[in-house]
Amino acid sequence: MWTHVQRPTDISFDKDGRVYISELWWRGGGPASFTNGPMKYDLPGGVRVLDLQGNLLLHWCSADREGAGNFVAPHTICVDSRGDLYVGEVTWTFGSSRGGVREDAHTFQKFARQ
Repeated sequence: MWTHVQRPTDISFDKDGRVYISELWWRGGGPASFTNGPMKYDLPGGVRVLDLQGNLLLHWCSADREGAGNFVAPHTICVDSRGDLYVGEVTWTFGSSRGGVREDAHTFQKFARQ
């Protein structure tokens, strides 16, 4: 069991055995975590990349949810055969409708592997 993953919404695997997980943000003062208890402050949503043993390779997130390359409400994630990453977000229902981000905030992003 990987308890260091924050509110996971989707999981994808690449051909090299890396695990990509999309994670929702925890709003400070919002619902309590089953693992960590009450949330005292915001924890940004993002993408976590692990190896098959659950070791953290990369945790990609920012408090600037609307910035390019950052995340509002990542709900789906996939990686293609080239290693490019695609992240779809439920921005309106999770962020905009609650006043957390602008209505024109991104809902889909592609990240090309370098």
